[in-house]
Amino acid sequence: MERIYNLLTGFLKSGFSFQDLFLISNIFVAIQTNKRINAKDLHLKCPNNSSISTIHRRLHDLREKGIIDYNLDYADGRRTFIVKGPNYDSTITTLQSIIDKKY
Repeated sequence: MERIYNLLTGFLKSGFSFQDLFLISNIFVAIQTNKRINAKDLHLKCPNNSSISTIHRRLHDLREKGIIDYNLDYADGRRTFIVKGPNYDSTITTLQSIIDKKY
């Protein structure tokens, strides 16, 4: 239990909410598996029934931090997909270092 407590404390000290961590982890998995993901996909995976507007607000915040960006689907101009932003790799490295830290 102490390990879980330390992990959760480390994540909170990183400046991300649990919902941000959930979104980032789902985006990470999609990028690692070369799957396209959008806000609707994240909404369907969300365990706490967050509204789509909340998901969009969180994604907007992540985009402002440079963690994600959007890529327009040129075949269907109404759809945008989430892609890596300029700060994506450093954010993943930071979060991974929290996971790898020995408590």
